[in-house]
Formats: sequence, structure tokens, C-alpha cells
Amino acid sequence: MSTELITARYDAALEDIAGIYNETRKTLAEAYWQIGQRIVQVEQDGDLRAAYGQKLLDRLSADLLKRYNLGFSVANLERMRKFYLSHPKSSAPRELTWTHYVELLGVTDEKARKRLEKLAARDGLSTRELRRLVKEEDTGGQALEAGPLARPTDLRLHTYKEADVVGAEVPEGSRPIDLGFGVQVVLSEEALKVVTVTQRPAYVYEAFVDRVVDGDTLLVEVDLGFGVCVKERLRLRGVDAPELKTSEGVRAREFVWTLLPRGTKVLIRSYKTDIYGRFVVDLLHPGGDGGLFLNQELLDRGLAVRMK
Repeated sequence: MSTELITARYDAALEDIAGIYNETRKTLAEAYWQIGQRIVQVEQDGDLRAAYGQKLLDRLSADLLKRYNLGFSVANLERMRKFYLSHPKSSAPRELTWTHYVELLGVTDEKARKRLEKLAARDGLSTRELRRLVKEEDTGGQALEAGPLARPTDLRLHTYKEADVVGAEVPEGSRPIDLGFGVQVVLSEEALKVVTVTQRPAYVYEAFVDRVVDGDTLLVEVDLGFGVCVKERLRLRGVDAPELKTSEGVRAREFVWTLLPRGTKVLIRSYKTDIYGRFVVDLLHPGGDGGLFLNQELLDRGLAVRMK
């Protein structure tokens, strides 16, 4: 098949998705189910799959973000795809909101997911109430955890591991390095003399607060070193603050925002990503006695509850 035809078919899929979004913006769950369906259809097209492979969602995300700015990250497109695959034989579900269905995507057991979906629709559960049930399902009914959080101890900056690069040419005297947060660079041996390359990096970075989203989620600019910075939405490890629509949620956010106004320099220790694509971190505000451990401070002040 010619490149022109493949491109035309991709462009047709892109236009279909854009049209679906425009027509059903007020019913996001239905729209996102249809978009997920269209993505799966594209994946089942052998020629398009051969042309774009694993980069299909990257390409769709880039093109859709040019049109709409928000809502079409690779992670969100993957959620739409999973949403459709979780309801492939039915019409687009309309009983719950999109945020409810996103919570349910974290339940891997199909029977448990359907049970929680019916319960949420029947009892009119809020997103927060459903999130609690999902966490309890995931931890066998033990979502709440007792005791303080373990404070991070290995806080070395500039520790990295060598990246596993396949098919790329690396110049002599250089090495591919994984800086973390999905960023890989090729650096000279001379540049690497000032950092530590190890199989067990500390994943500790300096960052600057951009915005406090809520009591346990922040938008920050992370300094990865070597002049590379990324803007990421971070979720505090082991704590769950109330939703912003509650007075308790507003109080938690105001505490963090007062403590960490825009531009504040912090130290983060990164662990993994959650089901929403946010990096889960410990956050320390440098100062006396080794700095304030924000995760535990929220628990100590009763502004959040301990979670696994």
C-alpha cells in the first residue's frame, strides 16, 4: 500500500476522532468511548499498524493537542482505549461520568469492576466515594494504612542509570543515559564525570512548584540535570486529601499553597506512575532538621488520610 494511502487513512481516522469530540463534548464518557472504539479499529488495520506501530497514540496525541490543547495526552488516549475495551459489546455507557469510569479502569477484575459500576450508578456515588471503594477493592478492603510514612533517606542528586537503547547509534566516547521521567539523552564520558551512573539511582530531583492542584497533587517543573527540565503533575505517596469541592479539600490545598507558593524550590523522590499517569513522589521542603516531609505533615495535621 502506498504511503499516500496510508497517510490518507490515518488522516481520516484523525478527522473522525476530532468530529466525535466536537459533536459530543457535553457527554465526555460517550465521546471517549467512541474515540477508544476508533483507536481500536485503527489498531486492527494491519497497514496502519505496520506504519505507526507503538507510535500510533503518540502521533494521535500530538495532532489532537494541536487542535484542542488539552484532554488528548497519550495517557488519556490510552484510558479511552481501555474504556472501550472494558465495554466492547455494548453501546457507549452513560450512567456515570468520565471521571467515574477512569476510577473504575484501575480495577483489573472484570466482575469486581462491573459490580462497582452498578453500585456507583444505583447509589449515585461521588467520584471520591467510588475512589475509596476502588482502593479497598485493590487492597482487599484495607485501603487505610496505619502508622507514619517512611521518610526517604537516600537523597543523593544526580544519580542516573544507563539507558537501554535499541537500534540507535551512540557516538564513541558517549553513553545513553536515562535521566528519569521518560527522558533519555546521550552524554559524553566527560560530562558524566560529575554525576553517578549506577544500576540503582536514587531518583531524587530538585523541582520548582508551579501550581498546587489539590492537597495531594502538584504541578512542578523538575530539573533532571544537564539543562533538561520537564513539567509534571505529581501525586504525593501514601496520602489521600479530600476533594476540592469539600471544605476539607479547600483547607488542605490552602495549607500546601501557603507552604509552597509558586516558584518554591523543593526536593522530590520519584517512585512510579499511578493509573492517571502522575508520578508518585515524596516531597521535602528544604530547611532545618533535614527539611519538612510534606506527605507526613499532611497526615500529622489531619489534612489527609494514610493510604497504601
